[in-house]
Amino acid sequence: MSVGGLALSANWLAEGGYVRKFRTLTVHRAALAFLAIYLIHVLGMIYTADWAFGMKDLRIKLPFLALPVISGTSEGLRPKEYRMVLMVFVAAVIFGSLRSLWELLTAQVTDVRQISVFISHIRFSLSVCLAIFILGYSLHQDWYPARAVRGLQFLLLLWLGVFLFLLQSFTGLMVMGATLVLLLLFYGWRAESLRRRMLLTGLGLLLPLLTVIYVYSLVRVVHPDREVDFSALEDRTALGNLYHHDTLNRQTVNGYPIWIYLAEEEMKEAWAERSAMAFDGKDNKGHDLRDILIRYLSSKGLRKDAAGLAQLSDEEIRLIENGVGNARCGGYNVIRSRICKILWEYETYKWTGDPSGHSVLMRWEYWNTAWGIIRGHPVLGVGTGDLKQAFARQYELMGSTLDPKWRLRSHNQYLAVFAAFGLLGLLIFLGGLFLPPRWRRPEMPFLFASFFIIALLSMVSEDTMESQAGATFIAFFYSYLLLLPAQHERET
Repeated sequence: MSVGGLALSANWLAEGGYVRKFRTLTVHRAALAFLAIYLIHVLGMIYTADWAFGMKDLRIKLPFLALPVISGTSEGLRPKEYRMVLMVFVAAVIFGSLRSLWELLTAQVTDVRQISVFISHIRFSLSVCLAIFILGYSLHQDWYPARAVRGLQFLLLLWLGVFLFLLQSFTGLMVMGATLVLLLLFYGWRAESLRRRMLLTGLGLLLPLLTVIYVYSLVRVVHPDREVDFSALEDRTALGNLYHHDTLNRQTVNGYPIWIYLAEEEMKEAWAERSAMAFDGKDNKGHDLRDILIRYLSSKGLRKDAAGLAQLSDEEIRLIENGVGNARCGGYNVIRSRICKILWEYETYKWTGDPSGHSVLMRWEYWNTAWGIIRGHPVLGVGTGDLKQAFARQYELMGSTLDPKWRLRSHNQYLAVFAAFGLLGLLIFLGGLFLPPRWRRPEMPFLFASFFIIALLSMVSEDTMESQAGATFIAFFYSYLLLLPAQHERET
């Protein structure tokens, strides 16, 4: 990405014509508005104490300076060239997905997120989402009319949809689904034909309704209400050992209490006969294997003793070794697995009060911490370089129960900007995002709309712009799809 950015910048400089380019830029209000995003980071250095971190942040966000200038002052591309750039991106995403598949099939993967070997799996999932929409648009617009090419594009589109599930990026799947729904509603509302309007709008409303029904049915399955008579618990296992029953801790999994019918020594001996992994050690994901085993047995309504463990298959033993703590939540059903995990996080937090290691609940803690910083610096924020220190101080002020290794920043780009630059900076940031489309392309072309929704949604649960991959993704496609002169649109 750095080499690509430097090559584009070097080419722009080698072209010359600086006076013309400068004049073009001064009247290109959409490019100037987008450049304001980088400007607030520069101005934020004025009241920054940590210059080293601030300069690092400015370097990461250099695409927000270079790419709008390059796109806004360059000549437009011909249709064939414009499409070729987008298809090269799609080809790169396809290659990345196949490389990830190879990693999944050949490497000892303990966490599926590891298969994204080039960038983080969340950032890569955003590229996959955009590539899907590019392929769909290419098919709709008949960019490549040859039947074999259209067939290949359709197969690649299907593969990327499957790959999103293989990647198990819940963020990517949610962004993909939400973008599709919003596009259906947006273009359905603007459709001239009543029939088309009803069809698109109806699909846009039906998809989230079906999702809600599916999620609700899943919650009822993995979190049912079960009545347990704690006064009639048996005292001994089939081997004659005493059970331990913690009737005060009513934590459950799939509705079954976890901390009753527990015979640890008996279970430990039985486990040693089934697995080479230590009962008191870690599983392949770094969790305490003992806890995973107890949860898994509980999730099936089995007792935590030798008899309960004997009812597990060899495949289930492997699942436990790989950190699966719920019999209903293994496999590649990402939505089901994620819902199970969220419910488990909530159960754990309810009894321990500690969100550490639980992504959804930690995000809530991150957001609360960001709001604490914002309340202390509402107008101008803490500056470009002081955000990391401000979070560290705020965690201490709040008496956060988060483990220090989990005390990260906001995981929400809007809150990150608000905390760093205050209300004034947030308004400039939002203006830099939303004003250019209104000025430049009031009709909102499909590809830009797809990208724009993907970017906006990703910044709700991630501070997307705080990494080089995220900053480059947003700055490049915003500039390419919106700020570049529209010569190509005459024939697409």
